[in-house]
Amino acid sequence: RAFLVSLHQGVADNVNFGLTGKGGLFANPSRPERNFDWGDFSVWTKISLLKERDSFPSIGLRSGIKLPNTRYVPSRLGTNQMDFHSQLLVTGRKSDIEIRTVVGFSILGDPRTAGFQDDVYKLQTAFIIPVLETTTTFFELIAQTGYQDHDDKLVSRFGIMQLSQEFVWYLFCSARLAGNNRDFATAFELSENWSIGFFVQKDLEIDLWD
Repeated sequence: RAFLVSLHQGVADNVNFGLTGKGGLFANPSRPERNFDWGDFSVWTKISLLKERDSFPSIGLRSGIKLPNTRYVPSRLGTNQMDFHSQLLVTGRKSDIEIRTVVGFSILGDPRTAGFQDDVYKLQTAFIIPVLETTTTFFELIAQTGYQDHDDKLVSRFGIMQLSQEFVWYLFCSARLAGNNRDFATAFELSENWSIGFFVQKDLEIDLWD
């Protein structure tokens, strides 16, 4: 995938509005043609409840809706369904290590049967460790469970983040530790057996209120 986009706008001191897009999705299935589609867009609202103080972590709530932008057929790059997500965010520090935890609940539309859905619970923990002044490593575990037979998964990710004057460079790899690679067509999320990724991030600041 390529050309991911993420827009964030603060609407209050503790409220943030976001729009994220998965960018262009490319698939090369076991057939002659190559398939392409634009990834889903999601609309998010984040509310910060408590700021981090001393040894007490910051706590926030985030809810979002995934819009049905990406087609389910022929390559199952998306579900063409609207999904709802609700998450509890906890961020704290232990020495120089930043620990981020997300506890989430999602209602996912079933692209195979009209009117059906899947309820999924997710626990995600990331450890962000500084190595040099401009270099950071991260390790992440994502656990998921739900009511479908293929919902139980455990995926790990490890990577390096390098800061430069204008860009942020990411190099990471992921591997599925448990479960299978079947899901409701969430390409590049938890369906891969393993993957390697390289991203370049450029932040642009735009004041919408001037």
